[in-house]
Amino acid sequence: MNKSLSHPVLKLAMSNYFDVVDRGVTKADFEFNQDQELFTAIGNIYDRRGDCDLDSIFDELVRMGSSITWEEVLSAASREAKPEMLKDHCKALRRESQKRKLAALTFDLQNVATNNSMTIEQVSEATDAALTAFSADAVEQVQSMTAFMGEAAKAIVARTEQKGIQGIPTGFSKLDEMLGGLNKGNLIILAARPAMGKTAIALNIAVNAQKEGKNVML
Repeated sequence: MNKSLSHPVLKLAMSNYFDVVDRGVTKADFEFNQDQELFTAIGNIYDRRGDCDLDSIFDELVRMGSSITWEEVLSAASREAKPEMLKDHCKALRRESQKRKLAALTFDLQNVATNNSMTIEQVSEATDAALTAFSADAVEQVQSMTAFMGEAAKAIVARTEQKGIQGIPTGFSKLDEMLGGLNKGNLIILAARPAMGKTAIALNIAVNAQKEGKNVML
C-alpha cells in the first residue's frame, strides 16, 4: 500500500508551511502519494488563508478527491516533531529524495548505455544532459535573504560578544583570529605557489582539528 503520513515534515508544515517551503521542500520530495496529497492540501489552504487547521485540511483533501481519512489526518498531526528540528527534518527529507532520483537516473542511464540504436556520441550527449539536470536539481535551494541576514547577524553578534573561537581551532592564532576557527559551511582554500608549504599547513590544521575530537578526512 502506498502510504506513509508519518513524516515529521508533514506535522511541521501544518503550523509552519512557509518555513518548510523556504527550506526548499516540494511535494515531489515525499516518497508516498498520500504524503504528497497531504502536503499539497496544506499548501493550498495556506495560499488562500495564511494558516490552517485540521478541519480545513480534511475538507481540502475531500475536495481534492483524496482517500486520506480523518483518522489519518489526526494521526499525522499527532506525530512528534519539534519546531527547532525543522531545518534538519527538511534537509533529511530532501536528501532521501535526491537519493531516489539518483537511483532512478542510474537505471535510466544503464538503459541508454545499452541502447544499440544510439551512437556513442548520442549516448554521451544524453548522459551529460541527464547528469547536468540532476546536478542542478540537487543543489540546495537558495536561502531567502531575510533568513540569511538573520543567521549572519546572530553569528556576528556571537563572535563579537564571545571574542573567541566559535568554530574548530586551526592551531594558528592569527588565522583563528580572522576566521573565528573553522565554522560549519565554510569553504576555505589554501592557495600559494608550488613548494610554499600548503600541504604542511593543511596537515597541521587537520591534526589540530583531530585533537579537538573532530573527524578529519584528507
